[in-house]
Amino acid sequence: MGMMNAIFVENIDECEKLLEEFSPHLSIFDEWSFRFSFWEFYKYNPYFVLLEEDNQNVGLLPLWYISDKNKYFWFGDIGDDFDWQEETSFWVKDEKYLKPLVDVCPKSTILNNLKEDVCTFFAGDKRFKKSLSKQVLSLDGVNSVYDFLMTINKKLRENLR
Repeated sequence: MGMMNAIFVENIDECEKLLEEFSPHLSIFDEWSFRFSFWEFYKYNPYFVLLEEDNQNVGLLPLWYISDKNKYFWFGDIGDDFDWQEETSFWVKDEKYLKPLVDVCPKSTILNNLKEDVCTFFAGDKRFKKSLSKQVLSLDGVNSVYDFLMTINKKLRENLR
């Protein structure tokens, strides 16, 4: 690996550009508009952890700092029991940057609801612990409300009307 550098970005416009650069856009939780809506309401200080190698962006942790909790959370997660950011992951250009990105993360950071593949990568790392599993509904092939309703039992569909 080349020369590694961590940059902590706090300007909201720069944070948007970085999120757009790294986001895989696989779910609503990867979208700037969803996460930004929480910032518009709460105005917690963004604190994006950007990892560079040889002056190239190679990893991003979109965080913010909640001063009354004295902790960092996913950008958009307010640190309550609802865990507003789900199926989260570390955004890296290559898996080899996962550990260096976590290593530069502030110590008082809570990163919940990680995707299973991330949990597997960090198996055995004492900084990570397994949380409760959740139910995931795949929306593959669902292009409308009608498509979704067709996945539900006929009797239940009738009760919904």
